[in-house]
Amino acid sequence: MNIIVKGDVDGSIEALSDSLIKLSTPEIQVNVIHKAVGQISEGDVMLAAASNAIIIGFQVRPSMGARKLAEKEEIDI
Repeated sequence: MNIIVKGDVDGSIEALSDSLIKLSTPEIQVNVIHKAVGQISEGDVMLAAASNAIIIGFQVRPSMGARKLAEKEEIDI
């Protein structure tokens, strides 16, 4: 399972990423392919579409363009 993590501060992102990776099991491998501070952007949605990932936002929201693109590309945020 590929995941993109976006958050409001760097410390939150690191803690969340580490926790998600620890959820891996032999059947399901969790991969954090990108993590960054800031609003969920159209670039994040395009990366998710290209890598078959989901986007997890912690205390951030997607931009209007990212929200529309995510609906079009059927990406979960």
